[in-house]
Amino acid sequence: LIYIFKIIFLMLIFSGKLMNNHLKVNMHQKSSKEVVVLNKFLNNSFSEFTITSCKPPKPDCLCKFSNGERVYFELSEIIDQNLARKFYDENLQFVGGFFSDDILDRRIKDKFTKEYETDGLNVELLLFFDLQPLWPEKTIIEQIKIFLSSMQRSPFSKVSVFDVQKNNVLFQST
Repeated sequence: LIYIFKIIFLMLIFSGKLMNNHLKVNMHQKSSKEVVVLNKFLNNSFSEFTITSCKPPKPDCLCKFSNGERVYFELSEIIDQNLARKFYDENLQFVGGFFSDDILDRRIKDKFTKEYETDGLNVELLLFFDLQPLWPEKTIIEQIKIFLSSMQRSPFSKVSVFDVQKNNVLFQST
């Protein structure tokens, strides 16, 4: 079943069904998912932009908007690692560990401690839920606000949380 989903997903990507005609794609599967998610997220607010996948030490994607502004985006899926391994590698057995309260904290801490090469451009962090069952929205917002208030320094100009399945922005820092 997972294999069939992957084939359908890739067919949709390459047929352009999951992307606007202004989107450039030239990357491996993880990067492809990041570009698709970022495209869906940005389409909530912008009509014209170009997304280019980047390699470390740069953030995941560079977005150029129609007004000429360029912004990097670092993306991270909020998902239990056992579930992720099972979904992304059909040879592994899923043995539980479905969700714990610190998944979001660990993911944010991981991203906040990384060093990024940004060429002086702003970097936004986009945390997203796709395969992982979503927490109550209020819980997510409270947990992120607590974490962000405890941080002395941030490499990110903005932090957003996005529900891919519902195409809904759950949180954006100010």
